[in-house]
Amino acid sequence: MDSVFRQHITSTKIAEHVQRLGELYPPIRLDSVDRTIKNPELVKRRFGHVIDYLARVELEVDRNVLEILCLLPDVDDINKTFYADVWQPQEIQHGLILDRLPRQDCSKARARAVVRYQDLGSAGSFEAHTGHRQTDVLPYRREH
Repeated sequence: MDSVFRQHITSTKIAEHVQRLGELYPPIRLDSVDRTIKNPELVKRRFGHVIDYLARVELEVDRNVLEILCLLPDVDDINKTFYADVWQPQEIQHGLILDRLPRQDCSKARARAVVRYQDLGSAGSFEAHTGHRQTDVLPYRREH
C-alpha cells in the first residue's frame, strides 16, 4: 500500500492562500472588457433574461456577505478577508459587467439600482449596521 503525502494545513497557509487569491485574481476592470456584440437584438431577445438573472446573482453577493457576517459575527479574520476583500469585489465586478451588457450594449433601458455596503467587517447585525430591517433593503432591485 502506497503512503499518501498529506500536507498539514494551518491557518497561516490558509491566510496566505486567501491573500494570493486576491492578488492573482483581482476584480476585472470594467474598461478591460471587450463588450463587442455582433447581433445585439438577437442577444437581447434570446439571452437578455438569462443575463439579467446572472447579473442579479452576482450583484447579490454584497447582501450575501453581509448576511454571512451577521449570521456568523465571530467568524475569523481569514474568512472575513475572503468574503469582503476577495470574493465580494470579484463578484460585484462580474455583476456590473453583466448588468451593462443588456442595458448598454444591447440598448436596453436603465433598469437597476445597486445598493452597496462598504463596511461589512464590523457588522454585528443587519439592523445595527444599516439602521434598516433586513427586509427593507435589497442590494439589487429591478424596476418594472
